[in-house]
Amino acid sequence: MPNFFYPLLVPLSLFSVKGEEGELNRGYDILCKTFFTSSGWFVENRSTRMRRKEREVTDPRIIAELLSSAEVCRVAMVDNGEPYVIPLNYGYCDNALYIHSAAAGRKIQVLKRNSRVCFEIESPISIVRSAEPCHWGTRARSLVGYGNVAIVTDPEQKKQGLDIIMRQHGKTDPNLYDEKQLDAVLILKVVIESITCKQLGNWS
Repeated sequence: MPNFFYPLLVPLSLFSVKGEEGELNRGYDILCKTFFTSSGWFVENRSTRMRRKEREVTDPRIIAELLSSAEVCRVAMVDNGEPYVIPLNYGYCDNALYIHSAAAGRKIQVLKRNSRVCFEIESPISIVRSAEPCHWGTRARSLVGYGNVAIVTDPEQKKQGLDIIMRQHGKTDPNLYDEKQLDAVLILKVVIESITCKQLGNWS
């Protein structure tokens, strides 16, 4: 099992004074930052706090499970000052998303100008029904992350990226790739810098 499933947990009491809200908030920030950094995984940017903290997910095992099990991510970029978002199949491995792409097209043009992206991934969504309309709800987990895209052109690295994508969707190694088709594609590697994850509904 990948070692990023086992982060170092730092007790909140090391960084806060019980009963003092400001110190507790400061301790919470340090805990979450250490939680991710010590795993060698990623550092969450805590400058924007989630308003509903009871919905926030900070357990890296849950986040890794969502990253490793979903089939579609939505990648947002900026095209000459305008937002541009597309749904894409992907694979996840070692703090990066791997995406198959044609060698030409709008997203490649945009990413060559600006490699900065935001992405969204979600679990399957269940609607929780009730007799009263205002008591309906949703059971789901989702995450939003930020990172930079590297365009992979090396043939061997492209094969590795394609293997990661295939494993995400259930195909195990080894895989054989047609060389002409391999030459015609690129792999987009999104190196994850930060992630915020939330959940709705009852997950207990």
